[in-house]
Amino acid sequence: MVASIAQLSKKVRAHLIYPDDFSRASAKVAFSILASGQIRPDSLKIAENSGQAALDESAIKTIRASLPFDPPPHEINLAIMVDFTR
Repeated sequence: MVASIAQLSKKVRAHLIYPDDFSRASAKVAFSILASGQIRPDSLKIAENSGQAALDESAIKTIRASLPFDPPPHEINLAIMVDFTR
């Protein structure tokens, strides 16, 4: 069963990939988790950008680095904030 959104967000925070030069900001990333716990490749995208292209790309990399997620009972769509604050 899929972990709660809070658990999923905690896992993502543990895998943050910071760009070399960034300001404190956040980006919302949308994606679909398949029943296997993997992400549907065509679903991974920035839903709300941070205003910094390098940070947005790092948010996408962070989600990929967090794989696999706990498998949900069926495919789910979600969007989470990836917050870059040190």
